[in-house]
Amino acid sequence: LIAVSVGSLAGRLGAGAYSGAVVAFVVVGQAAALVCALMMAGVAGSAICADLGSRTIREEIAAMQVMGLDVIDRLVVPRLIASMFVAVAVCAMVTVVGVGACFFYQVFVADQSAGAFLTTFSEYGRVSDFTMAMVKSVCFAVTSTLIASYKGLNAKGGSIGVGRAVNQAVVISFAVIWIFNYVFTTIMLGLYPGIQVAR
Repeated sequence: LIAVSVGSLAGRLGAGAYSGAVVAFVVVGQAAALVCALMMAGVAGSAICADLGSRTIREEIAAMQVMGLDVIDRLVVPRLIASMFVAVAVCAMVTVVGVGACFFYQVFVADQSAGAFLTTFSEYGRVSDFTMAMVKSVCFAVTSTLIASYKGLNAKGGSIGVGRAVNQAVVISFAVIWIFNYVFTTIMLGLYPGIQVAR
């Protein structure tokens, strides 16, 4: 929506040819990873926390520990690995769908030139931006999964406690992801000034 709105504004100002650059900067550089992060924290993180929290209050975790089974190896690591693969797939899908939707809107609805869109998109959208989005999405997935697992394994107070743990896990994940995104982007801009990512 932001990319389409800015592209439409650019078209009204006579700079419609740069709508591809806007899409490359907004969708590929930043939005895809953040959408993936919000989905991982809000959907996957809450499911992981609720599952582990319910196991904790039913004392399944305690039973596993009594039997000598490593809870981290059996329950947390598989979810962590799965969330990393899902994050990569979701980030790629959001990028493709976002760029495709913006291209469709700019060409078929806003009557902009397809050649100009693709030219500016290829000039401003680079593989390094897509790679950084993938790396960030994996880091976001790891962060939200670890927070959700910790809150779920330490849930107390019955079903109400599980609900509170899920709410806390989602809110903490959102906050940590925004802070991590700012720090990560600042560091990458300092190390590699040519990478086009936004804070």
